[in-house]
Amino acid sequence: VLQASKIGVDDYMMKPFNPEVLKAKVRNLILQRERLKRIYTKTLMLRQQESEPEMDGNNAPDDFIQQIIHVIEANLANENFNVKMLAEQLNMSQPTLYRKIKQRSELAAIDMIRSVRMSKAASLIMENRYSIQEIAEMVGYSDTRTLRKHFTEQFGVSPSKYIDKPEI
Repeated sequence: VLQASKIGVDDYMMKPFNPEVLKAKVRNLILQRERLKRIYTKTLMLRQQESEPEMDGNNAPDDFIQQIIHVIEANLANENFNVKMLAEQLNMSQPTLYRKIKQRSELAAIDMIRSVRMSKAASLIMENRYSIQEIAEMVGYSDTRTLRKHFTEQFGVSPSKYIDKPEI
């Protein structure tokens, strides 16, 4: 048990075990992951909504990422918005954009665009005012299937399941 805990195991059961206990533990682990995803989404959205940090040199990486997020959000509904357009709006070449993003983030440029779109989709889903089709169009997807695929990849749950979960 100690060795399992040291390597990051979330839970451990000895044999023989009760199937009901196993189901309950699995259910709790899934709910815990979903809560963490919701907290992460809310934190990301709050950071995006905060005012721009002051330009004092110490926040230069954050300023650059904030600038990227701002440009992506301004073009959110444009399904054709891509890395080339992002670079053009930031007045830099694509290789320079890739290099600067790589220095400041673990995400690739296209993944950053997708992440901002999915975070906005999650925020809109939590508002519970729009259909999935409307949300897809609002975040730059022409079909809900692609939105569902990308949403599930980022959050581990489909948009419809995300709606059904209680607020944390």
